[in-house]
Amino acid sequence: AQLAAPLGKGGLDRGHRLVDRLPGRGPVGGSEATEALRDLVSTIVETNLSLRDYRQNQVMKKVTSWAAIIAVPTAITGWYGQNLPYPGFAQTSGLVVSCLLIVVISTALYFVVFGAAIGARIPEVGGVSYGAFIVPGLIMLSLLTQSLSNASFGIYFPKFTGTIYELLSAPISPFEVVLSYVGAAASKSIILGLIILATAGLFVPLHVEHPLWMLMFLVLTSVTFSLIGFIIGLWADSFEKLQVVPLLIITPLTFLGGSFYSIKMLPPVWQTISLFNPVVYLVNGFRWCFHGQADVGVAVSLAMTLGFTVASLAVVAWIFKTGYKLKR
Repeated sequence: AQLAAPLGKGGLDRGHRLVDRLPGRGPVGGSEATEALRDLVSTIVETNLSLRDYRQNQVMKKVTSWAAIIAVPTAITGWYGQNLPYPGFAQTSGLVVSCLLIVVISTALYFVVFGAAIGARIPEVGGVSYGAFIVPGLIMLSLLTQSLSNASFGIYFPKFTGTIYELLSAPISPFEVVLSYVGAAASKSIILGLIILATAGLFVPLHVEHPLWMLMFLVLTSVTFSLIGFIIGLWADSFEKLQVVPLLIITPLTFLGGSFYSIKMLPPVWQTISLFNPVVYLVNGFRWCFHGQADVGVAVSLAMTLGFTVASLAVVAWIFKTGYKLKR
């Protein structure tokens, strides 16, 4: 049935006639048999290419349909948000509700798009349904981006407005300054990660085999990337620089770090190259907490995560000791 769709009845009849002309199926000579085999191979190649095009067209139809559906509410809310105050504007409750809606809707869209485009072709990965497989990667993607942006914007704005000098002259230690900014950013990221986990439970059946380890990886990753965001916020002297690392480095590394696929599905060369991506260890350590299996050993993932944390703490300590980007 799959072959008939792209080829049609004429293509199948031609294949049957070529098979009938093979040696042992009719009185043909050697040259004619060679020509028949050549035609048969050509037909098989054309069949394979046609079948691939057919499947790709089916996937693109689904993705395009969902993109068209999503574009309508995006256009409406974009115009509404830019021209009219939304309910809860300038209120704490409005901020909380909008943050929750953004997280829930974006999580739902990831499941819809990836489920339609990829889940239909990859039903399982390592014995785990594809929907459940991408949950740790989806949480990690949000965790990394939110931790970076929250911490970097949090410390950059005092620099931008000049109020950072009041902060530095206040009778508080550098530890308290870092604890306040990094703690706030990490706390928000952890809450959003748990909301994504709860939202994902509405779409796929979830089972966390190691919940305590999951919470530890969640906290460690949030704190580590909040520290990195804090460093970026101190280093940046413009809004453009503030976005360079998250958009051009962290986000691509997250998508290429096995968030939505197993690196074992890659060719051996690319598997080796992927191991140089630090996000691979974060994602796989977190995935092991859910499914008890990962592409990288959990001990290695934990060691890499702790290494990132210690390195980030060392850089922050150096910044406060030398005054880099603080006193200049």
